[in-house]
Amino acid sequence: MVEIIPRPVEQADRWQKILLYLLIFVVIVLVVTYFILVNLVENSQIYSEELEIRITEGRTQERVELEEENIYYKNKIEAIMPFLNAHILSSKFFDFLSAKTHPRIFFSKINLTAKEARIVLSGNTDSFSTLDQQLKALNEELLVENMVLTNVSINKAGGIDFDLEIFLNKKMFTY
Repeated sequence: MVEIIPRPVEQADRWQKILLYLLIFVVIVLVVTYFILVNLVENSQIYSEELEIRITEGRTQERVELEEENIYYKNKIEAIMPFLNAHILSSKFFDFLSAKTHPRIFFSKINLTAKEARIVLSGNTDSFSTLDQQLKALNEELLVENMVLTNVSINKAGGIDFDLEIFLNKKMFTY
């Protein structure tokens, strides 16, 4: 049988309407964002091209020659650096020794092995207390890693002859 009375049109639920409007809003935002991003990419490409033109205009022949000269000297410096890093600077020890030697200590012989950072000093002084003061001054120094006092004797004049072996930090002999 045919119905003569029309049925009322079913209304969509409230959450479906909210969802529909939300999806329309998201689509609009995405489309607008797409056009904004495309515009930004085009502007950045134009700006990049302008910068490239400015850079090429700014590169005069003199500037190019200076850059090549800088690269040449940079390569020379890099080539010599391994030799400088491996070089042993033994003269630093003598500055150290002159600064740390007691006024009444006299060194008569120095045997320096810079690669091992080992020094053997032969010397003399007038008393054991002076020798003790010298040993304490050297022992307090951070560059001294170890010391060995060997061959201590009293000479004919009543002074003290000694041999002192010092092991230094190897950093002392580098640049």
